[in-house]
Amino acid sequence: MRLLLYWIISAISLVISASIAGAIGFDVTVNVDEPLKVLLGTAVLGLINATLGTVLRVLTAPIACITFGLAWTIINALLFWLVGTWELGFTVGDFWAALVGSLLMGIVLGLLRRILGPHES
Repeated sequence: MRLLLYWIISAISLVISASIAGAIGFDVTVNVDEPLKVLLGTAVLGLINATLGTVLRVLTAPIACITFGLAWTIINALLFWLVGTWELGFTVGDFWAALVGSLLMGIVLGLLRRILGPHES
């Protein structure tokens, strides 16, 4: 149940962050007319981050220490851009849009999970 809730929260945060990025002039769009495709894109983004992202973070750990985590921010943007090119409910225009979109998604996702997520008692 918790996984389903986090998945839906992630899809909502993708829609919100794409709206914000689009409003400030970056090419990140979400096709809200196809909610199942948005959910699929969110799932693929999560799987890519969990697999390929983890491998890349381990490999770039020394660089991330030197750059104070900037390398991992770039990895997140590249993975966001990669999944956005597959047109799975959302599209990303270029690297800068992916950077802004991934940063916004991280912020919005953190806030939504804090507000809407299940709380331990």
